[in-house]
Amino acid sequence: FFTGGILNSHGFGSRKIWVAGYGVTSLGVDNANAWQTTDHGIMGIDTSLDFDGAFTTGSVSGNVPQVVIPEPKPV
Repeated sequence: FFTGGILNSHGFGSRKIWVAGYGVTSLGVDNANAWQTTDHGIMGIDTSLDFDGAFTTGSVSGNVPQVVIPEPKPV
């Protein structure tokens, strides 16, 4: 979308951009904050790249913090 001219990455202003770019060595987007390198992976192996910590800031380990999902309540 970005490299094909469908979307202008600078049109998002100061918002953080997480780009999925599979099978490429360059994103073609100069202001991406993160690069998702695959749509499938091996459990426990992080293949995403968070360039500036925009999506992992505040995490001591550098991993994305876990979100606690409450147990569903019966209806």
